[in-house]
Amino acid sequence: MRAVNVLVAALVAVLLTGGCSRGRADPAPTSTAAPSKFVPRLRAGTQVELTAAVSQVFGAHAFLIADVDLPPSGQLVVSDAAVTVAVDDLVTVSGLVRQLDRAALARYGADDPTGLAVVAASVRNLAS
Repeated sequence: MRAVNVLVAALVAVLLTGGCSRGRADPAPTSTAAPSKFVPRLRAGTQVELTAAVSQVFGAHAFLIADVDLPPSGQLVVSDAAVTVAVDDLVTVSGLVRQLDRAALARYGADDPTGLAVVAASVRNLAS
């Protein structure tokens, strides 16, 4: 019985002192997370509805929108109907993603090296 008491006392002593740092500061936490290399990109032929901020306006028929779910350079939006938007306006865009050639980009007055654009069926300006 005495041996059991000694074992219990030793176990309690180990448990009580095991969590102590003995006056040393805990090391500073370090992150092991690396930034994601994933670049969000829409696919041609996809029907989308996006809500994002206007980051650049090319004219009445083309503008860029920006959001964390879109490519870092923004997403081109083109519209056959004239649209009134300004930089920083919040818009909801519905339409089909298409790969546009240089002639189509020029027709919309847009400049986008990828040529991937949302051809808007509707643009709703939430700022107005």
